[in-house]
Amino acid sequence: MKCRADFPVKGAIFDMDGTLLDSMHHWRVWDFAALEPWGLTLTEAQEEEARALMTDKKLIDRAQYLVDRYGLNATAQDIFDRWLLRIGAAYEGEIECKPMVPQYLQALHQSGAKVGIATMTGRDFSRAALERLGLWDQLDFFLTAQETGISKRDPDIFLRAAECIGLPPSQCTVFEDSLYAIETAKKAGFQVCAIFDETAREDWPQICALADRHIECFTELLED
Repeated sequence: MKCRADFPVKGAIFDMDGTLLDSMHHWRVWDFAALEPWGLTLTEAQEEEARALMTDKKLIDRAQYLVDRYGLNATAQDIFDRWLLRIGAAYEGEIECKPMVPQYLQALHQSGAKVGIATMTGRDFSRAALERLGLWDQLDFFLTAQETGISKRDPDIFLRAAECIGLPPSQCTVFEDSLYAIETAKKAGFQVCAIFDETAREDWPQICALADRHIECFTELLED
């Protein structure tokens, strides 16, 4: 299979969770299951409020937010350590890629496009999953906010990815499932292809209106 002629890509910058990997539903559970030892149970509305405020934060900063917001008798490191145990197991053996991801990455390489990832997730967990799924060796570069210190509310992480590709933003395509990251990429001058994820269903109408292309499966970007 090859890339569709009506959507040419010279340089591809992929988000990982919710875009390449079917992992966002895991994160929705982990965030608050980690609080059970401290007897905190949040309402659905409280969970949604907290998620909105933690979306672009590093893990240790998410943990500190929860400690401060709910006055937990715990340290951020306590919560962080519980997350690491569960997250590590999932990335090493549970999380799968979304349908047709390997085929689309292969088609991009065959077309001559450079391909990389810009993610909020740490390198060790990311690499464990990507190597297990056979995707790591298909990447030309890998950037993580954990190392760069840059949130996706800041266009710099996408601009750094464009530098890795060697093309201006206007000639690079960002593949994302998150509304706030799509907004950032569009404002920075990137072409954006939105990928549907169930956890962002409520944002999907806004995402579709903003993105240059929106798909529910990578099959839509492939042809024989």
